[in-house]
Amino acid sequence: MGITWIRETHGERWAEMLAYYFDNFLDSLTGTIPGMRVLVHDIKTAGLGV
Repeated sequence: MGITWIRETHGERWAEMLAYYFDNFLDSLTGTIPGMRVLVHDIKTAGLGV
């Protein structure tokens, strides 16, 4: 699992932060950000991958 690898390669502090992120991921999904639809359209129109 990713947390085990992070713990082994980067230490306990980073593993705790990653575990916290995973445990609270749904709280980070707040919905559509105003203006984002236009921004994505403009990026696509400019020929950049999204």
